[in-house]
Amino acid sequence: MLRTGAALGWRFLVVVASLYVIGVILGGLASLVVPLAIALLLAALLAPAVGFLMSKRIPRGLATLAVVVAGLVVLGGLLTFVVTTFVNGVPDLAAQLVRSVDVVSGWLVSGPLHLSENQLSEFADRAVKTLQDNQSGITSGALTTAPTVGETLVEMLLVLFALAFFLYDGPRIWQFLIRVVPAVPRRRVDVAGRRGLAALVSYVRATGAVAVVDALGIGLAVLGVPLAVPLAALVFIGAFVPIFAAWSRTWSISGLSQRVTSAWP
Repeated sequence: MLRTGAALGWRFLVVVASLYVIGVILGGLASLVVPLAIALLLAALLAPAVGFLMSKRIPRGLATLAVVVAGLVVLGGLLTFVVTTFVNGVPDLAAQLVRSVDVVSGWLVSGPLHLSENQLSEFADRAVKTLQDNQSGITSGALTTAPTVGETLVEMLLVLFALAFFLYDGPRIWQFLIRVVPAVPRRRVDVAGRRGLAALVSYVRATGAVAVVDALGIGLAVLGVPLAVPLAALVFIGAFVPIFAAWSRTWSISGLSQRVTSAWP
């Protein structure tokens, strides 16, 4: 009994240590691993479109180019629509926010806290002074984001480059990787990889369906929040990030908008 427990214990420790080492390595290579993972997800989403075009006797290279360009156009159109709508809606949203602040200020004065106008003015002055005192820190923080923006652009280009290769040469890339595996388990690894890819394709398709349901049926219009349509578009795009992130973003955005506008008289 003790020998069995000891054997299981050291095996468990070896597995945990191996997972830790793999996690550290992947964390150090996050700028490479994350874009490749995103490209793999996008390839799983777009591969059926490439297969459909190839079934119409379109060359694989041209089909890949058409699908990638179409995907960029759709994504760029969605982002342009979201940004444009938000920019156009900012004045109305700012006016609504001012009204909400006035309502909250009135509640602070006439509500259970019974604050005076002088106290509110003092709080506002302190907030302004805090911003002024930390202006240099805020500016330096904004400047430090420049490398992050550059890294993001590089990673986006890497995603695009890897996506094109996955769509065009995916089967040959997989065959090359399979040759590295020893001959005995090679067939099982091949079958497992193909089934894993099929599961990934099914996951991405299901995520797309969930994204549509979230974007259209999340209840933004029912909640009465402003900018419901661009928020729905953001929900659709965000749903392709892991599901919990999309869920939390959805409800944090809609909840914030609802709280800002719920104080309207």
